[in-house]
Amino acid sequence: NHTVKRLATCNRRRNQRRTGSFGRFASRKEFSMPDTTSVSQPVWRMFFAVAVPPIQRLVTVHQTLDRWSDVLRRVPPTQWHLTIRFLGDVDSALLEGIRRAGREAAAGGNALEFAFRGIGTVRQRGRLSVLWAGVADSGSLPTLAEHLNAGLVACGLPAETRPLNPHLTLARFRGPASRQLLRW
Repeated sequence: NHTVKRLATCNRRRNQRRTGSFGRFASRKEFSMPDTTSVSQPVWRMFFAVAVPPIQRLVTVHQTLDRWSDVLRRVPPTQWHLTIRFLGDVDSALLEGIRRAGREAAAGGNALEFAFRGIGTVRQRGRLSVLWAGVADSGSLPTLAEHLNAGLVACGLPAETRPLNPHLTLARFRGPASRQLLRW
């Protein structure tokens, strides 16, 4: 089991290049977002996530994936996170309410405890797109997601209807996977 005490938000102005800044991570007690007075675009693409530290067992698995670098693009451990709520495109007028919802959800809980279990893949349009590590949760992640969802609904966003399915993206597929990788 691993204990994590960090809640993060990822955001970028819509139309900002994917290689640009993706926001910042903040401790649960110091949840923060960019200054809304400097927003030059009316729409932001956002999600809330729990930052995951580089755990040795996962780092070892991650390093093993390097042998398939021709078909996998590994996600750097500094970008590891568990998405709690994907918001998508958000009008900048809602940023203050979203900030408040994040702070309240983060302040209301204790440390998050969960374990990683199993490796899986995601298919999009008939091809493999993501290689992930599954999460067996003690109940703390769904509780955090419920608190966050309630706060976001209160500020005008629609309720999340999909069940929480936490996973850690280890790599993204660049092309077809080899049989050796699929057996691994």
